Amino acid sequence: MKRVFSVISACLAVAIGVASAQVAPPENISLGLLGDGNSALDFNTFGSVIDTELGLFAGNGALLAENDDTTNLQSQIEIPFGLPVGTYYLAVGRFDTVFGDGFFANGLSGGDFILNYGAGQTTGGTIGAVGVVWFSFEIATEPEPDPEALTLSSVDLNRNRLTISWRTNKGVSYRVQRSSDLQSWTDVGPERLGNGNSLSHTQALNTESAFLRVIIP
Repeated sequence: MKRVFSVISACLAVAIGVASAQVAPPENISLGLLGDGNSALDFNTFGSVIDTELGLFAGNGALLAENDDTTNLQSQIEIPFGLPVGTYYLAVGRFDTVFGDGFFANGLSGGDFILNYGAGQTTGGTIGAVGVVWFSFEIATEPEPDPEALTLSSVDLNRNRLTISWRTNKGVSYRVQRSSDLQSWTDVGPERLGNGNSLSHTQALNTESAFLRVIIP
């Protein structure tokens, strides 16, 4: 069976620098899967009472972006074209937090904040003695769907005529192909639309060898 899938290339929105040394990621709260490499990302602290700062880090500890204030005391990091596949870390701190490579974040303790992210998702927390609250999230491509199973329900050879039948799914298109050597295949007739029942095809055999197959284009 044959199925053709389209391949989408991801656009790198942020150039990731290499930290001088690989360091272990800090303890964090997972935000889960937030994109496929093409999705725009938006992290902000709108609605928080305290003056906040945000720092975005790559999985190797490199600082990718930071933001203190927007039009008010809250912070926002926007990535219009998404991030490459990987694990990322986001630090939320108070005003005057200092961020740097190697997951460096030095800030003041105290204060509650709101973090908005993903598709309208919201969480929050309290900045403790370490000066920031760490979050992590994943960027991963969606797995290619498995090809739909296609099984012939009957094969009948009668007087040099081969008939094949197969079960269909409603709304799925099917195409019969023929070959004499199993290397090159030729379409036989137009695509046929499944209705949930069986479809069949009869082919006259006028060569020493002939092969038929059914594909989902």
